[in-house]
Amino acid sequence: MINFTLRQLQYFLKLAQTLNYSRAAEQLLISQPALSKQIHELEKILGVKLFEKNGRNITLSNAGAELVGQSANILSDADALLKSMDNYNDQRMNYLKLGIYGNQNIYHFINHYNHSDNHVHIQMQELSTNEIISQLQNNRLDAGITILPVNNPLISSKVLFEDELVGIVATNNPAFINIDSMSVKEFTQFEMAGLNYKFYLRQLLNQAFRERMIIPKYDFEFNDLDSCMNLVRNNSLIAIVPRSILEISNKYHDLKAIQFTDPLPRVTNRLIYLKSQKVNPVVKQLIQSIKL
Repeated sequence: MINFTLRQLQYFLKLAQTLNYSRAAEQLLISQPALSKQIHELEKILGVKLFEKNGRNITLSNAGAELVGQSANILSDADALLKSMDNYNDQRMNYLKLGIYGNQNIYHFINHYNHSDNHVHIQMQELSTNEIISQLQNNRLDAGITILPVNNPLISSKVLFEDELVGIVATNNPAFINIDSMSVKEFTQFEMAGLNYKFYLRQLLNQAFRERMIIPKYDFEFNDLDSCMNLVRNNSLIAIVPRSILEISNKYHDLKAIQFTDPLPRVTNRLIYLKSQKVNPVVKQLIQSIKL
């Protein structure tokens, strides 16, 4: 009997989409070695090579290309099976699949649910807004949290909270000793780390920069905010992020916020879900719990 798991198929599909171990691991919120191990185990179980190496790049093998369609069908059928069981087991409604664009403040509240008496299991995946909408429509997510306005007749949107954009630097960055505020133009003269172009936060910042005739010095681009923050804390780089990220426990105690004397546009965090589906009770609880 073949003993591969649905998670291995999910990992395989993500790698097949990105054809990049580092990018796939970031989007799956796992380490690259963990992803490599799961892909290797899946290949061992199936007895075929799913990817071919071409220098530093990878491509799908013939077997891998065939598995893409079959994996998508298997995962879709598994999701449909789980949803069909909702009619017979109310406890299934305590399981929530959530797509998140990267606001670390959301993780704080989700961790509250995972450790509360509600017995809620929340599966998170960091995605762009377009990816969240696609997976909602394919019934692979119950809801998503995004800052991008969604104009889709099939999607409902609920405003959760607004967030201020601030600059962040390492507390020991010598260029910012005794400095707590400055203009956006002054701040962006330093080498910057940020999200890549597929994220709305980056698009929002680029628009604000154009309006102010600012050319920022982007040196590094990432697929998640946590990687961006980690680079800032270990180097002399800067970044611009929602303020709420710095307010999570002591995770970023070695970073400090730089207030802008000419504030950037605020970002609005929204919960989105399909109009045609019964709203998961956990989603309602999440709306009521997020208060900044």
